[in-house]
Amino acid sequence: MPSSDAETQPAPTEHVTTDHLRAMCEILGLPPECVRTITSDASEGVTVTVLVRDRTGHIVARGDDVLTATIHIPLGS
Repeated sequence: MPSSDAETQPAPTEHVTTDHLRAMCEILGLPPECVRTITSDASEGVTVTVLVRDRTGHIVARGDDVLTATIHIPLGS
């Protein structure tokens, strides 16, 4: 009897660690300390929200609000 796809596919990880997230940031060439969100779409690519820093390296903020930027990295071949 042939095995089902469920039997041949590895189980998904139970959780994502900080090391996993740092590795993702490094692969994408982004500083982990500035990354706020990472969204992955299997057909579109990756969208990342990052904190914006000024020329001196300080996070840009006004009051309690911080400035963020959204970066889209399209899926390549």
